[in-house]
Amino acid sequence: IPGAARRHRLLVPLMPLAFSRLVLRGYDVVISSSHACSHSVSTPGARHICYCHTPMRYAWDLRDEYLAALPGVTRPAARMMLAWLRRRDSAAAAHVDEFIANSHYVASRIRRHYGRESTVIYPPVDTDFFTPSESAQSTQPTHSTQSDADESREGGDFYLVVSRLVPYKRVDVAVEAFNRLGRPLVIVGDGPERRRLQAMARPHIRFVGELTDLAVRRYYRRCRAVVFPGEEDFGLVPVEAQACGRPVIAYGRGGALESVVQG
Repeated sequence: IPGAARRHRLLVPLMPLAFSRLVLRGYDVVISSSHACSHSVSTPGARHICYCHTPMRYAWDLRDEYLAALPGVTRPAARMMLAWLRRRDSAAAAHVDEFIANSHYVASRIRRHYGRESTVIYPPVDTDFFTPSESAQSTQPTHSTQSDADESREGGDFYLVVSRLVPYKRVDVAVEAFNRLGRPLVIVGDGPERRRLQAMARPHIRFVGELTDLAVRRYYRRCRAVVFPGEEDFGLVPVEAQACGRPVIAYGRGGALESVVQG
């Protein structure tokens, strides 16, 4: 659809409908990986297992934040749309044979929103790649968007955020905290919030954009600690950081409580 990437929020009501039109016939088992709508697929005659990263955020847990960000005149229509999305989402969940949650935190939300139990299987982290030692044998991944050459400019006296720069990741909380602390902070990642975050950040906070996994690993290994300010469903970043031998300063809610041990 022309302009879909820039106006994807306007297409939210169409997403459950689009997935429900996808009819998967001739399979014994269908596994959907869903953070919004993919569990809405039609699976006649097949056992449908949904690996759920989260129930639809903007219809459930982030509904109020989503509405608050809209112009006041549009909120009544948005409330009606979100109520409809909830009904569609609940109906789709009722057709799933088995739920797998990526954390106990998500399992509790599946229980609360869908009235269903789930099995918890944590997302994997490559602990052969993410290690404390520079001598670990790994090949450089190919999915990179920026050279990692300038990461060598950083010393070891810095804190690190690795995140997509979108509102619910709460990177602004880290920026505000480090503005006050005056400590050096490196932010790895990109997204629509980058310009706003850069405008509020002081000079000791550096944005390096998207990097290769190899460069991110070097940042993990050299930082003083990784800062994880968001309330995540599970959160791979704390696990990757700890696999590299670095401590994590995490917001004390959400999936981080299942991987970060206090003290």
